[in-house]
Amino acid sequence: MNKNEKFVITINREFGSGGHAIGEELARQLGVRFIDKQIVEAVANKFNITPEEASIIENRRPSWWEDFAQFYSNFMSMNEYFVDAQNITSRQLFLAQKAAIKNRV
Repeated sequence: MNKNEKFVITINREFGSGGHAIGEELARQLGVRFIDKQIVEAVANKFNITPEEASIIENRRPSWWEDFAQFYSNFMSMNEYFVDAQNITSRQLFLAQKAAIKNRV
């Protein structure tokens, strides 16, 4: 592996799986940066919410259809759509996470 090239390794995990420890060890062996909670913090800052709220939204993981239905419902009832902690879509969360990773790598 050429460490001079930019790359990202993503480890999807669930509570108790040891993914955090595995990621740290992998980063140590490869001699690269390990980014974990910094992504949640960057996303929380982007949407002006707490890291806990960002984690709750991430764990909720609604489908695209659920996001769209929520968006449409809010749009129809308010005729405007404001993003707050209750209405951040999984797509918006993904894009914020992607930007956080790009800015830190």
